[in-house]
Amino acid sequence: EELFAPGMVRTSTHADGDIQLSLKRTFQGIEVVGSRVAVTIVAGNIVTVAVEQWGDIAMDFDVAPTITAEDALNVLSTHTGHALMAGEETCDSEVQILTLANDDTPMESSTSLRGTNFEPLEVIHGYKHKLTWRVCPKFDGQGDAQSFEGYVDARNKKIFEFKNTIDLFEAEGGVFPLSNDGKAGGVEQAEWPMSYMWVGSADADVGGNFDVTGTASLRGKHVNLVDRCGDASLSSSADGINWGTSGGTDCAIGRVNGQQVGGRGNTHASRTTYYHTTHIADIASKHLPNEGWLKRQLRANV
Repeated sequence: EELFAPGMVRTSTHADGDIQLSLKRTFQGIEVVGSRVAVTIVAGNIVTVAVEQWGDIAMDFDVAPTITAEDALNVLSTHTGHALMAGEETCDSEVQILTLANDDTPMESSTSLRGTNFEPLEVIHGYKHKLTWRVCPKFDGQGDAQSFEGYVDARNKKIFEFKNTIDLFEAEGGVFPLSNDGKAGGVEQAEWPMSYMWVGSADADVGGNFDVTGTASLRGKHVNLVDRCGDASLSSSADGINWGTSGGTDCAIGRVNGQQVGGRGNTHASRTTYYHTTHIADIASKHLPNEGWLKRQLRANV
């Protein structure tokens, strides 16, 4: 019953004749998200079988939800603080079984926190399963670059996952956190978000995310950066915009993979000033929303 359900089997045949099967798991006719079997067939023989996130599900696991899909959508509306656009959901709401790690078992992770690497934790196997509603709300004022998906517990309304399913570009660059003295807080950190930067026709968000390709300078909602070393300009790539990091002192141009990018005005002074001035102005504008000068773009000279 758990394999070969209609619509849950994918096959692909390679040029050399090898066949690959991907079989999604179901339980009592409900998809078990993240759990599947992968099979490779070579010359008519099964050569590999692999399972992904496969744990025992109790035979008495209750698959009857106690809340409705509308309840789940309202939970996400309350969570975001935005009103729903009724009838404008971007997927069909359906009950699914979500595969989760047991609360007391650490899962494998390798995280980069602005240049600080943490070693992976020991993997301890163990899964649990939760009955959820998968819903895709659309909110009032939602942009074209947003398509949300959420998993809400079908019994107690707990939100397990809520995300924008559209991948965005990111504007980022090297920034000195506190100073440039080479000590703690004074070492340039790569790939910090260039918040609210203008990229082509788009405005990046606070995380530096944007949704269209284009060209950027060190200008944005809050700051117009003017560097005496020259102008800065950089076009987006498949990964977004990366202003890189700089060695040296005055007028050292940012580099990515050893190559200079962004022009003579792409210095660590410019990137650092843009980053910190933007965040200071953003915080101030939220505390003082009626201050006229905080609604205007500030010119910063370096």
